[in-house]
Amino acid sequence: MSFDKKVFQIRNSIQRFSKISIIENLIQRLHSQDKNQPQAYMRQWIVCLMLEWTLELESNKSTKKATPRDVQKLLDKLWMVSSDALDLSKSNNVWLTMRIMLLQQLRFQTNQSENIYFLARLYILMCDKSSSSYFKEEFRKHTECELDEFFVFAFFLDLIFKDNEKPYYSYSKLIPVLVPGFSYEFVKKALRSIGSDLNSLQKFLMDIRHQSNTEHASREEYFAEPKLLLKPIIFLPEGLCTPHSYIALIGVSEFVLRSLKMASPEKFRKKFSFAFERYIESLFKDFDYPIQTEKELSALYKKNNIQGKIVDFLHSNQKVSIFFDAKGVEPKRDLLLTDNEIIIKDKLRDTILKGITQAAECIDKLIKVSEVEIAPFEKRYAVVITHQDFYFGNGIKLASYLGDEYRGRIDDVVQEKLPLDNVHFCGVSDLESILAVCKASGTELEDFFDFCTLEESDPLTAKFMIKQHVEAYMRKHSVESIQFGTERLNSVIDELSSKVNMSVQTSQSYWKQGEFLTGNYLQLKNELLKLSIARNN
Repeated sequence: MSFDKKVFQIRNSIQRFSKISIIENLIQRLHSQDKNQPQAYMRQWIVCLMLEWTLELESNKSTKKATPRDVQKLLDKLWMVSSDALDLSKSNNVWLTMRIMLLQQLRFQTNQSENIYFLARLYILMCDKSSSSYFKEEFRKHTECELDEFFVFAFFLDLIFKDNEKPYYSYSKLIPVLVPGFSYEFVKKALRSIGSDLNSLQKFLMDIRHQSNTEHASREEYFAEPKLLLKPIIFLPEGLCTPHSYIALIGVSEFVLRSLKMASPEKFRKKFSFAFERYIESLFKDFDYPIQTEKELSALYKKNNIQGKIVDFLHSNQKVSIFFDAKGVEPKRDLLLTDNEIIIKDKLRDTILKGITQAAECIDKLIKVSEVEIAPFEKRYAVVITHQDFYFGNGIKLASYLGDEYRGRIDDVVQEKLPLDNVHFCGVSDLESILAVCKASGTELEDFFDFCTLEESDPLTAKFMIKQHVEAYMRKHSVESIQFGTERLNSVIDELSSKVNMSVQTSQSYWKQGEFLTGNYLQLKNELLKLSIARNN
């Protein structure tokens, strides 16, 4: 039976049960914390997909209540469809096709701390004293919320959902810690921006289905990131709910990025890229890693009458030369859901492929400049750093994904400049870990990248993510642990946590004043309850 027919049957089966009974079962499942069960076995991405389908589908006129066993059977069938969705028999590159499926699972298995650091890093990029006022002004214009306060509120949401055993956080528990530490007007605007009642969420998902012009789910949708990220908070009559802690933190973070991108895509890209480069520069300084900046390299170009492409950072001496190019970008949805080499090439042209070209041309220019020591061919490296990982590993792996025709073009770009297997790609969080593990092991960055190249040369030791190489490198050098995040990031997390605690204490002190505030409390509770039944505009 084909993928389409199997999906059709599953969606029909969902319609036989009452919508609310399936939703309750799925949300309860997403919040269950069985410490004896491996995280991968929970298959949260499949549960989120079924939750979305349940919301968008109209139930039959005659339905029955779904039991946990009924829901488990549906989830098992949905999981089994994955092999049909991948269809490895038609794959030109099994690793590339498997990548589509692995990405979705790994997102939900990520340590919650990584998502918190993602939020903290975004706060530094946009709200640091040295950051452009553009981010705050544009966010205020389009949401009527202050960006600084919104980040604090995001940390507050993490605080209440992180260890909450129930699928929702009750309004009776919420109000005493929420208001007036955060003003009610702010709370209402913020929640309406990132949340939805069930009725509105259902309409939202139905609209997305209609816009897609597909009656049933496609293979791409099966593996796509949850649409719930667009509305990570759900207003229930019982309290605030999020489908999953990953959905809450990443959904709120991406709301900030999405709001600013939609306002003025090109202007945002320039401002964010500049902020991202400054962050990478500060990262090298934090780890005492000597580099020359783009500004310093530009001065060398000018002094020597050189024109052409240039990298953002260079670490170079007679023994090793590492050319870093920082790209403040995230992989687009289409790139994560395809194994088509032409689409990949087109989507990477202005990011990763451009980074390789910039590094190669910069080598070609600087090798003629006496003021710069460029290492021998085999000790030259190019590292393209992105805001979020693209999961392409190194130059050899990427070239294998692009097919013979474009592989030849990449070979031409790096020919006599640097070895293709010395080209590496990583997200900024991975770079932080790489710098930390090299510091802890007393080794150099080139030692780590040589280790990655060696592991990638053997299918038995090849890895899907840089993070896995970091873990293997730690074992090799007997490094028991490294600090998660940098000192600067941890300082920002402490700052935001302190602001959340102050807000909570302000709220608690207010409500402890006495029973005369009962009327205020009931009024606030009624206002929050209205969110769970009112359709969003």
